Amino acid sequence: MERDKALGELPTAYAVAIRMREGGTPDAEIAKVLDVPVESVGRLVQIGEQKLRALLHDEHRQVQ
Repeated sequence: MERDKALGELPTAYAVAIRMREGGTPDAEIAKVLDVPVESVGRLVQIGEQKLRALLHDEHRQVQ
């Protein structure tokens, strides 16, 4: 599975947080868009990336 497709498989908040962070959006703006405390943005991105890696890993295992 390609990364963009895998991002689409994530819950919306994780996908949005990852995409915005990668685009250089400040955490305060990400928090505003997602309506979460700014302190939670880093963890949201971290969990989202873990879920993304799991999706990509699972797809890679299925192909082999």
